[in-house]
Amino acid sequence: MVKLFFELFPLAVWALMLITVVRPLRFGWRGSVLTAGVLLVASQKFLIYRFFGGDAFVPDLPERFVNLTGWSYSAAMLLCALSCAWGVVGGVWRLVRRSSCPSPRLALGVLAAVAMLVAGWGIWEGVRVPDVRRVEIAVPGLPAAFDGFRIVQLTDLHCSPAARKGRTEGIVRKANALKPDLICITGDFVDGSPEQRADDLSPLRDLRAPAGVFGCAGNHEYYSDYTAWRPVFESFGVVMLDNAHRVLERDGARLVLGGVTDTAAIQNRGAVTRLELPDAAKAFAGAPEGVCRILLQHRPWDPLSAAMPGIGLQLSGHTHGGMLRGLDVLVARMGNNGFVRGLYRMGRRALYVSSGTGQWAGFPLRLGVPAEITEIVLRKEN
Repeated sequence: MVKLFFELFPLAVWALMLITVVRPLRFGWRGSVLTAGVLLVASQKFLIYRFFGGDAFVPDLPERFVNLTGWSYSAAMLLCALSCAWGVVGGVWRLVRRSSCPSPRLALGVLAAVAMLVAGWGIWEGVRVPDVRRVEIAVPGLPAAFDGFRIVQLTDLHCSPAARKGRTEGIVRKANALKPDLICITGDFVDGSPEQRADDLSPLRDLRAPAGVFGCAGNHEYYSDYTAWRPVFESFGVVMLDNAHRVLERDGARLVLGGVTDTAAIQNRGAVTRLELPDAAKAFAGAPEGVCRILLQHRPWDPLSAAMPGIGLQLSGHTHGGMLRGLDVLVARMGNNGFVRGLYRMGRRALYVSSGTGQWAGFPLRLGVPAEITEIVLRKEN
């Protein structure tokens, strides 16, 4: 159903552009047909992927082609939005000035150029190796021995046909250069099967941290068959915390790191087999009492885990920071309880929501919301 929506929605956008772009240009029938054809091809990346790449979301196509079609698709979507806005401006102009607007060809030409430039910038921001964002977080109950403990959080890597091995290598190099004490990967590692993407994700085996490399599953792991991926992640040295925990020790003090699976397991129950539905209580079952706890949870909001006491810090992703300025307001409310990016407080619990280290190829733009490799420095709460 989701794929069908993504395939049909661009057709509706193209039909709208026939009214807002093609018709005002008045090119004559040959020019109009040519323009309509160019806009049709530009806007239909999901159909192109399905017919020529075998899958609308995970096509077997070259990386540059995937990013080129992502750019043309994004430019077409932006042009549609801009041309609709221009149509409203033109209507107001005619009412107020009682005259026609400036040349629609000039206006639409400028809008098309803006759409292509903005889409190009947004695609680049989505696929480049992100910068490091350093955050200090005061954690309730943190032992003094862990003051200054540094965690590198990676999330929403979305290794895919649009972001392959070279990008993963660049992320790993930057993460290791920070010399963290601990590395946490909070879900959405990959889009595609192990046969398609295991080699592209394999640089994760080079991640290094004295306390280890840990992960939790995201929704895309279930879309990509987590039962097949889990042993691959483990072979790369990533310890997957599926409703489980580990006790970390430093100078005689202890810290509990727990992780949960994702609620996508509920929708994919038939394919999950032995993998469990998310259960934060089970994740910390048997953990030492009175010891500060850190929770890895892909989605920032889950009412059951939110009600659990004793968690000093929660690390999440999933939202991609909202992807676009303005859209982030909507994303914050789409099942995320207002959490979209940055540091929040849930009672005494600190919640950090990363903007993501990658970008889903289905929505490839980032505008005003850059990706990040997050360096988190834990501080003892005064």
